Amino acid sequence: MENWTIWFTGLSGSGKTTLSTMFFNSLKEKNNVRHIDGDSYRDLFFYKLGYTEIERMINMNSMAILANELNKVGVNVILSSIAPYASMRNYCKYLIEKNAKFINIFCDCNYTTRKERDKKSLYNSVISELDKYDKELSTNITVDTEKNNINECIYLIKHKILEYNFFREEQFILWEEHI
Repeated sequence: MENWTIWFTGLSGSGKTTLSTMFFNSLKEKNNVRHIDGDSYRDLFFYKLGYTEIERMINMNSMAILANELNKVGVNVILSSIAPYASMRNYCKYLIEKNAKFINIFCDCNYTTRKERDKKSLYNSVISELDKYDKELSTNITVDTEKNNINECIYLIKHKILEYNFFREEQFILWEEHI
């Protein structure tokens, strides 16, 4: 099967790290897959990088380049990051699709829910910058993490991705073991 990258995007507190981690955990035992979380990636490689548009684009571009390089050598990738700019997400998709399949999953919920989930107190400090996300029609899957619980979101994601033929059902371990 062809290699793939699945990118979970959405605003801070929308559930992308939680869902992408659970999705990774259900695949890692039977697949050559790596999970790259935007916050961890930024802390490791770009700890001095801020949150301006240019700095966010640098971070997104470097994550896409890394995913592309991993895909080239047979490693599947699950990314999670805010990725707020549609033009940059589309560029990253273009870059990754040179060597692999690509799906963008948008994790959506309202401001109140995001603020309640805010463990980093970002909504108290830089909310004007964090609350911007260009929605566009090229998102493959949208999950409403406010209306659906984690199990329902994972179930929806799993079945939608199976429709794209990224992998077979037997490549998953039991979801309940990780939920």
